[in-house]
This record gives sequence, structure tokens and C-alpha cells, in this order.
Amino acid sequence: MPNSSSARKRRRPSIHAVAESAGVAPSTVSRFLNGKLEIAPDTEERIRKAIADVGYTRPHRAEPSTGKMPLVAIVVPRVEIAYFADLADRVADAAERAGLETVICTTRSRGFKRGSLIEQLLALPVAGVIFAGTNRHNEGVRQFQEAGIPVIAIAEPVKGLELDSVRVDYGSGAHQAVAYLASLGHRSIAMVAGPQWLESNIAARAGFEDAMRQSGLEPRRQNQLFGEISRDFGYSALSQLLLAEERPTAVYVTADEIALGMYSAARDLGVALPEELSIVGSDDISTAQFLTPALTSIRLPRDKMADRAIDILLSRLAGEESDEVADLVLPVTLQVRSSATASM
Repeated sequence: MPNSSSARKRRRPSIHAVAESAGVAPSTVSRFLNGKLEIAPDTEERIRKAIADVGYTRPHRAEPSTGKMPLVAIVVPRVEIAYFADLADRVADAAERAGLETVICTTRSRGFKRGSLIEQLLALPVAGVIFAGTNRHNEGVRQFQEAGIPVIAIAEPVKGLELDSVRVDYGSGAHQAVAYLASLGHRSIAMVAGPQWLESNIAARAGFEDAMRQSGLEPRRQNQLFGEISRDFGYSALSQLLLAEERPTAVYVTADEIALGMYSAARDLGVALPEELSIVGSDDISTAQFLTPALTSIRLPRDKMADRAIDILLSRLAGEESDEVADLVLPVTLQVRSSATASM
């Protein structure tokens, strides 16, 4: 991207610099400066000293005539998908801790296109957008950028646009899942994922195939199924796997929402879990531990994702600019439960 004085200002001392110098979170600095947080005298002294030391000055911005706090729009594909509902809640909590108001809306998985939803949001005093998209068409994001409203992509980057983003290491998650299943003696491991073009699934596929080869296994493309992030797809995917020439004994699923559909199919088709089929999911939704058997899943650090997204947004709202967009990739961990067992 071209770099010019008209496009970029010289980078000013940031809230992050103040927070680092004071030994507190960026949201603490933001809330303190906005008069939304009472802090201990020694903490206040550290913050004020840090402000002076780094030379931070607050940008001059017009305050809303209503006196309300800045409004942040949290956009997710569907709130009935547990992962996105939980992610939206955690972003809203992080925003509240930073003294921001929020509104949660859904694209209904139809893409974030120019249209009524965008116009309705632009009619509100929206100061920023936290965007979790799983669609090919997200032209509406560009419309916010054109209006000078910062957009932070969370979970998935948006192709074709330079956006600050916070995501997780999906490749590592897939690698951990396969390595665990292989350690249990499984030699035929399938992968069931959401849309094939999603960056998270591209990374997951690479991690899956790499882990298979490192375990001395051949990743069979016929045992890699892609579809929508839904229980219906999970239900149909299990039926397809049962008809495979070499029926898998284990499966890595890139979304717990899909795994829920596979659980239903297993019950209806008389497939014993995990004795006949071991399953490892991804997202570690709140209901995973209450399933029978309890679902082993890749745990995503949703609290950290939310906190980092809000921290970046606070930086943009404070007028900080740089020549590069932020791209944070957070680690994931395997939460072992009882849905995977040793191969018979």
C-alpha cells in the first residue's frame, strides 16, 4: 500500500505505550481517561507519570451531543451458533470494561453487503465495528472504512481488505487434534470442516495434512468434507463418512456446531461414540462438556480475542495510526474429554 504523508500521519504516542509504561491494561487507561473508572491512588499516579513520560496527548474529537459513550457494533453471522453468540458476549463484556456501549447484529450468514443493515448501522453513532465474518461478500466493511469508522476483524480476516485482525492458530489446532488421535492408535482419520475457502479452514487443512504425514498417515482427500457451519451439514457428513471405502475410526471437526450434528446422526444411525468413531471438535463451546460423551475440543481463547480486539479499537479511536495493520494470532489448546478413545 502506498505510504504518503497525506495518507498517514506520523505515529503519535499511544495508549498502549502508556499502558505498558504504567503496567496496566490499555482498557484501564482508556476508562480512566474517560472518567469511567475509579482506581487506586498509586495506579493513578503511575498512569499520569506514564502519560508524561511517553508524551501522550488525547486526540481532539467532537463528543456526541447526547453525551453517551462511543457505540461499537459487533457483527456476527448467526447468534444461534453457540460459538458466535459466546464470542459476541465476550466482546461486549470487553467493550463494557473499556467504557464502550455495544450493539450486536447478525448478517444471517448472507454476507455483509451494502444495503439496509449497513445503512441502519451508519445512521447510529457507531464509532467502531468488531466484525466476525464467514461470508465471501463483505462489501459493507469497505463502506464503514469509507466513512472513517475503524473495523477490527475477529476470528476470520476479510479477503481483499486491509483490516486490523485478531485470530487464532487454526493450523496448530488441527495439528494438535490429529496428533492426539494418532497417539490413540487411529490410522484412518477424517476431517469435516466449514467452507473450504475460509482462511481458518485453509489453515486447518494444512495443519491436518501436515500432522497426518508426520504421524506416518496419508491424508485422503475423499475423507475431507467441506460445507456450511451447521448441524445439518454435520448430520449429512457423518452419513457420507460411513459410506467411505475406508471407513474412518476418528474425525477432526473444525467447528463444534458441526460436531453437534454428527452426534445427532450417530444416535440416529446407531454409531457408538467413541467406540466406533472418535471425535475431536474445535471452538470448545460451553455445551461441549455436557454432551454424551463429553466432546474433546480445541479451546479458542475467546476472552483474549475479545480483549485484544477492543484494545486495537481503542488505539484507532484514540487516533493512533501506523503503516501496518495489526494481525494478532493467538495460540489454542486441546481440551481432552471422553469423545475420543483408543482405536480398537
